Amino acid sequence: MQSIPSTPSTSDPYAVPAPSPPVTALTDSPPQEVPENFREFRKATETYFQRTLVPRVRDCWKSLDGKGTIEFRYGWMFDAGIARPAAIEGAELPVMMVESSLTPEQSKRALECMLEAVDGTSFAATSPYPEETAAVGYQVWHVGPIDAGG
Repeated sequence: MQSIPSTPSTSDPYAVPAPSPPVTALTDSPPQEVPENFREFRKATETYFQRTLVPRVRDCWKSLDGKGTIEFRYGWMFDAGIARPAAIEGAELPVMMVESSLTPEQSKRALECMLEAVDGTSFAATSPYPEETAAVGYQVWHVGPIDAGG
């Protein structure tokens, strides 16, 4: 698999920093240099998170109790210049929980919020790896207030 590191965090999904999640192509080939068109894909995912997901998840996210972080894995399939959330690489859902410091109940609710947000969405993008038709990305989200200074 090919992966590009970087996992941003956010406290309020409406104020999420422009994400640049690691994107992993579905291949067993050895790591390669980051392809030139990765920057275009990163910009497309940043726009998708900011303009599509954040507004759709905001109200649900505010209903979460507790405080902590949750990391999601997003899957995308590419077809004719469009990326759509998809269950890929053995995943049962287009968004999967990777790790969470929330209670099991709140983790489940956060996943439900994110699944509702991605449902029926798509964005203009081609695979960052031209030989691949799917990719995965990761994003860490905060729940509850973030302590000032740390």
